Amino acid sequence: MKLIDSGYLQSGALTMFSGIPFLDRPYTYIEAKRLLKLAMDELRDRPDLKKLGVSPPKKQKAIKGQKTRSVWDVLPLHRGLGFTQFPHLGLSIRDDRVQAGMVVPNGYRRRLVIGDSFLGAMEKVCRNLESELRGADGAAPWVEIVQRRFRHRGDPAPTVHAEVRFDLRTAFPHSASSRGEVRVQREWLEAVRSAMSSKKPKLQLFVGAAFRYDRCSMTRRREILGYIAGAWLACKPLLDLVRAP
Repeated sequence: MKLIDSGYLQSGALTMFSGIPFLDRPYTYIEAKRLLKLAMDELRDRPDLKKLGVSPPKKQKAIKGQKTRSVWDVLPLHRGLGFTQFPHLGLSIRDDRVQAGMVVPNGYRRRLVIGDSFLGAMEKVCRNLESELRGADGAAPWVEIVQRRFRHRGDPAPTVHAEVRFDLRTAFPHSASSRGEVRVQREWLEAVRSAMSSKKPKLQLFVGAAFRYDRCSMTRRREILGYIAGAWLACKPLLDLVRAP
């Protein structure tokens, strides 16, 4: 009733994505889940994503995240394998930001760092992201590597043992860091490469973009969908490296 009185439930508000409002009002799981569904319904049919080999399943998996401060969904990139068995595109709506990018599961991480191609691919991704995110002030090329443990199958809130998060521009002097926006600190990317080379821990790598609500006003507009798709497309060099014979 409060939403109706405020005019929020106006015509079309529940069936069309128009942005993410969590800077103006508190984050809730129900609202985030609704917005994520609307966003994914539009994104999965974009023709420009076909160049990545997007292969939406006939029956969509349930959106995850009820017990955490984020909800997420994926677009598979391999028809014959589940999304946990092959790199895939991920979108998460969190209480402080939106993240969109490529997720590399544990089974493929060591393949990425064989030889000297990994750093070159990441540099291409960084350049692509800077180009695709132009116009979305406050958005950042973003990397996360996580070591975690799920207590049981389908556990939405695993125990995190280690997590490294950083702006990818810190690794490359040619980026916006050379203009004073980000300080160069290549050691963060080198640490990711080192960790991925190890045989022991199970790790998940995320590469893409982070859109913080307090820094990126584009999150509150429908146009954020284009930047989300752009972040996915920017990660193609990483996907090419995974698919290389």
